[in-house]
Amino acid sequence: MNWYKKAQLDKESGLGKTFLGLSIPIIAVLLGISHFNVEDKIENNPQGLKQEIEQKQVEQNTDVEQNRNTTQSVGEDLYKMIERHEGKRNKVYYDTENIPTVGIGFNLERADAAQKLSNLGINIQDVLNGKSLTDKQVYSLFKEDVNTAISDARSFLPSFDRQPESVKNTITDMAFNLGINRLSQFRKFRDALENNDYQQATNEMINSRWYGQVGNRSKELANIIRSVQ
Repeated sequence: MNWYKKAQLDKESGLGKTFLGLSIPIIAVLLGISHFNVEDKIENNPQGLKQEIEQKQVEQNTDVEQNRNTTQSVGEDLYKMIERHEGKRNKVYYDTENIPTVGIGFNLERADAAQKLSNLGINIQDVLNGKSLTDKQVYSLFKEDVNTAISDARSFLPSFDRQPESVKNTITDMAFNLGINRLSQFRKFRDALENNDYQQATNEMINSRWYGQVGNRSKELANIIRSVQ
């Protein structure tokens, strides 16, 4: 149950003192302050408290909308496609560029690798020494990286949200594989997509160095773009 529904139940049941229809405990959780601080603000600065609550509600509504947009923009097929292209290994391995990697394309030399693993209770040195990740840990890292790739794809292609799902999936797969800096170099490819010229976009993919570097992955992605009507 989210905080708003709980607040409504509190209000309807008449339990506890309320402010703007919200109980003091709910306000405390919402703002991350103590009950005593809430009561003090109600007594001495109700207008300021009202503004804090309204701002927090706006922030939460924005977060919900962004999550909804992400979910609507990219389907479950994307996760399956990227996992298939990257492969999944619970122990460290070295990719085609001799970079230590684990899970589903998680680069252990990236700047935030140690922190990302630490957030899951994992020491990066243990992983480099051969410690296995659990499937839960692998997919937790993967989900975060896919979310980053979605954001990068949306940044790269202004018309991302207006494109067919197959195009969104392809661009996100490329963002996951290349990263935003390398993907941003595909300017003619992006321009063709912006003009809905999928044949020219396919040609730009085929004419890139990337096309010959990643094997069947690039061929599959190019065929997806070519097939868009």
